[in-house]
Amino acid sequence: MNKIQNFPIMLFTTIMGLGGLSMDIFYIFGAGFLFESFRFVTAALFALLFICYGLKILLFRNSVKAELHHPIKINFFPAFSISLLLLAALFSEFSGVSKALFYAGVASQSIITLYVISAWISRDINIEHSNPAWFIPVAANLLIPALVPFDAPWTWFYFSFALFFYVVIFTLLFYRLIFHPSLESKFIPTLFIFIAPPSVAFLGYEKLARFDNFALILLNIAIFFTLLLCFMYKKFLRLKFALSWWAFTFPLATFCLALLKAAHLGDFFTYAGLAVFGALCVFVFLCLVGTIKSVVKGTAFEA
Repeated sequence: MNKIQNFPIMLFTTIMGLGGLSMDIFYIFGAGFLFESFRFVTAALFALLFICYGLKILLFRNSVKAELHHPIKINFFPAFSISLLLLAALFSEFSGVSKALFYAGVASQSIITLYVISAWISRDINIEHSNPAWFIPVAANLLIPALVPFDAPWTWFYFSFALFFYVVIFTLLFYRLIFHPSLESKFIPTLFIFIAPPSVAFLGYEKLARFDNFALILLNIAIFFTLLLCFMYKKFLRLKFALSWWAFTFPLATFCLALLKAAHLGDFFTYAGLAVFGALCVFVFLCLVGTIKSVVKGTAFEA
């Protein structure tokens, strides 16, 4: 029962990584055995995590409240709603199931967003507690117009305020990274989250409007941060595995999809997208191996 009590909300980031990879597989290879396999594994793992965290809510409410009041862990709660949105997209051919998952994701994300932002405003938070995981509540809202399985002009609402808060949080985080002590080593992988908001914003805008100059600006921002992180590769060498490694996966998955959707601009985007897909596969494999070892050893459940 100790494992249930300390079951971390961060484990839902595994669904973000696997779900993102599954979407990329579908876009590149289509609906086949590979996609069906990853889709099934993603759904099965989500069901397992949902049951475990549901038990935690029922049996250890104080532990859940502690996560909600933690200045860092609170930002990983949107991983649950993002998981629902990804599953809705992965099972889009089942209209009823897809819509139910999508609306559940939108409802939960709306509540989580209001709660998280109100917590940022109401609580005394040390700026050193901020890290790129703060982008997750923003990226989750940008994902709504990107993954909506039907025509829905009302998703402009989520795109608009999420894009606004992206600028606000980006400014705050860049100030924190420059003028305050460096991130702890276990949070260094979260630097990859800088790639996610512009990539997801591109996917959402491209679906809501069209591929125009503004869409290209968003894509180029994502390209710049990817190049910047590649240039800073030494920061990522010799890092010991932590659940935060999953921060490598979802941003790469969305960036890969964004590049491939821009393939009509030239071969560069196609080859770059496939290269990112290759890197994504490597990171997902490493994260799966590391997570399984952490779960077996029990380190994933340390309070």
